[in-house]
Amino acid sequence: MFHEFYPDPAFDWLYGDIFSTDEEDTLIEVADLRGAAVLTQRFHLTRGVNKVAISLASLVAGEYVVNIISNHGRFSRMLTVTHCPN
Repeated sequence: MFHEFYPDPAFDWLYGDIFSTDEEDTLIEVADLRGAAVLTQRFHLTRGVNKVAISLASLVAGEYVVNIISNHGRFSRMLTVTHCPN
């Protein structure tokens, strides 16, 4: 499974491209640095590249870990969340 998330740092939205070889359900979890899930969202992936969008508006600015949990395993990456001033 190939995945790319952008932008980083992220503001109110995180976008991703997830390539899947199979049709499957996938969980994307955003966790704080202690490992506690602060945001979870399920997506149904089809074969090929799947575009996803996750609202980060409920999160405070800081460092997080994005976990992709699927039939192919668990993939993680760091993410910085900032918020645009109004």
